[in-house]
Parts: sequence; C-alpha cells; structure tokens
Amino acid sequence: MTLFTVDGLIRAQVRRDTGAWHPPTDVHRAHLRWAATQRDWGPDERRKDNGWLANEEWLYARRNLPRACLTGLGDEHLGTLDKPKNPEAGDSGALVRSAPFGLLVGWEPQLVCQLAVECAAQTHGAPAARLAAGALALTVHGLARGGPVEAAVAGALEQLAVRPGHEPVTEALGRALGAVREGVPDAGGWPPSGRTGTGPRAVGGGRLLRPGRRGRTARAAARREPRRPLVGDRRAHRRPARRPARRDGLPRPGWPTWRAAGRSWNWRTTSRWR
Repeated sequence: MTLFTVDGLIRAQVRRDTGAWHPPTDVHRAHLRWAATQRDWGPDERRKDNGWLANEEWLYARRNLPRACLTGLGDEHLGTLDKPKNPEAGDSGALVRSAPFGLLVGWEPQLVCQLAVECAAQTHGAPAARLAAGALALTVHGLARGGPVEAAVAGALEQLAVRPGHEPVTEALGRALGAVREGVPDAGGWPPSGRTGTGPRAVGGGRLLRPGRRGRTARAAARREPRRPLVGDRRAHRRPARRPARRDGLPRPGWPTWRAAGRSWNWRTTSRWR
C-alpha cells in the first residue's frame, strides 16, 4: 500500500497543473488499484488508469493486512472525516501506508498532517487510528527536512495537541521518547507494537525511535548479538568443496569431468564411496 500511496501522490502532483487537484481523491484511486491486487489474479489490461505500478504481476498476491483495509476499499465510495469508513477500526492499517506523506518537504506540517488524516479516514474511522497515521507522517516530515528524531517527534506532538482525541497517540509517543532518553531498554521496555495492534501502540513502539546500529533493533543492540547472515548472503552459505576419495586413494573426478566424458552417474548400481 505504501507504493500505491506514492503513486497517488505523484499523480496528484501531475494533476495540479490541470486545475483539478484534490490529493485525497488521487490517493484513494491509487488505493483502489491496490485493492485490485488483493482480489484479481493479475493486472487487468482493460483498465487504462493502471499505469506502470498496477501492471506489475508480482504485486498481485494476498497481503496480511487488517480487514479494515479491504472492507474500506471494497467500493468506490470515498471516506471523509465527516463520514469515515469503518468508524470502529482502530488498528495500525492506516499507519503503515502514511510514511510517504512525510516526504512532501515543501508542505507545511499542518497540511501534511491533514492529508494523512484524511487519507486514513478512507479505511479507518477511529480517531486514534487517524491521528497515529498523522503522527508518523509528521515524524517522517521532520526527518526529511533534516531535523533530529527528538525534534521531529516534538513537532508531531505539537501538531497533534490541537486535535480532539489525541491523548492515546501523544501518550504513546511520549512514553517511547522517554524510553529512548533513558537509554537502551531491555526486551520488555518497549510498549507492544505490531501490524495487528492499535495505531497508538504501533507509533509508540515503532522502530523509528529505537536506537541501534546498522538497522538493528534496540533488543539486539542491548544483547550485543552478532550479525546474522541474510538468506541471500553468499558468504553465509559458502562451504568448502568436498570430494570423497576412492578406495585406491585417488580423488574422484568432479561432475564437470564426468559430463565432459559423456558419462552419467548411476546411483542405483554405483556406490558413492566406490
């Protein structure tokens, strides 16, 4: 959904010169194209508004997102602040797609927050879920402008303080910021977070405020764990080549030698150690 959020913002920026400019509508249309990736087998070539992103076949796979994201985009009706979709939905589904709004460095912080909140109302109607999306957008906006993390969070708290129902979000951000100032906490020092949790918990327990080196979380940094090799790291899977010796002590020829000689290896009649 984050990719389609960027797609909607790009199209909104292009449509600004035409006179018909309403960024929430363009973002909503982009999210509708994302919803098609969750129910279709592949890109529909009959749709002229797909663009490059919606024609990528690898995107057409069911994601493990909250149900509110699917039900909120089940029809073409645009949810607004007055009539939001899923009024009781308070999970972090709107939060995870709101980071691109913070990349609008030329906008004022209040406009960034307003856009994030309006786009969050398209699927999540709970005030805490909408304001959590605005908090993440404001934090990314402060960082994109070159400010430190504490200044970005402080600016987000200032913008959220004037909005009704901000208490759960601001309290979660305050606890997370206080935990960082006290040092690297242990495994139980962070508030619970996750994709299935609520928006305020996801903001307060996000990795954005967690200290660590080279992308490691605070829990790994506190335990001083060594670097774990990635799945695609060739050095982690590289093993020395071992060729079993024959009974006469001579090394067994490798597979390229057998193939070059035009012979094949018969595992039924030939022993490996012969």
